[in-house]
Amino acid sequence: MSINIQLKSANYIVKEVKTKTSANFWKHIQAGDLIYFETHLQDTYGASEGGQYVSKITVYCDKKNLSHIDGQNGMQWNASKFELEEISEDN
Repeated sequence: MSINIQLKSANYIVKEVKTKTSANFWKHIQAGDLIYFETHLQDTYGASEGGQYVSKITVYCDKKNLSHIDGQNGMQWNASKFELEEISEDN
C-alpha cells in the first residue's frame, strides 16, 4: 500500500548570503527572500545492492516563483551558504 504524506518546513528568511554560488535556484536568492522546504514520505528502498535511494527535497521561493529539487546532501550543502532564520507563524 502506498501513502503520500507531504512534509513542509517552517518559513525561513534569508538574513545573509555567506558565500556566493552559481548553483541553480540558489544563485537567485538574496537577503530578505523567504524560502521553505518540502519532501514526501516515500519508499526509498530498491537501489542496487540493497541500498536506498536518496530522499528528494524541494526548496521554494514563492516571491520569485522559483523552486529546486535536490537530495539531502546537495540541499544542505547549498543552504549552508546562507544565514537562515526561522519565521514563526505569529510574524
